[in-house]
Amino acid sequence: MTAIFGLATAQSSTTSSVAPGTSACAAQNVLDLCVSQQSAKNSQCGPNDYDCLCSGYTDLVVCYKQCPNDPNAFSASQYKVQYCQAASQ
Repeated sequence: MTAIFGLATAQSSTTSSVAPGTSACAAQNVLDLCVSQQSAKNSQCGPNDYDCLCSGYTDLVVCYKQCPNDPNAFSASQYKVQYCQAASQ
């Protein structure tokens, strides 16, 4: 299940002044929508359904490609690694 949600927006290398802890990303609205949709799907996975969680967090990591410097991108990637390792055992 790889969902990109039609997110074919170009990334901009320009930055603007933002509050600490927020992302300086031109596609922030796209990221927010993608994360919201994918988080809702992930919440439907059982706590030990590692195949579902691996797939869900793989898709969530794709969301962060819109804003790779977002402070939450790293943790999403780490969850993906953990759940996919658990699914492979």
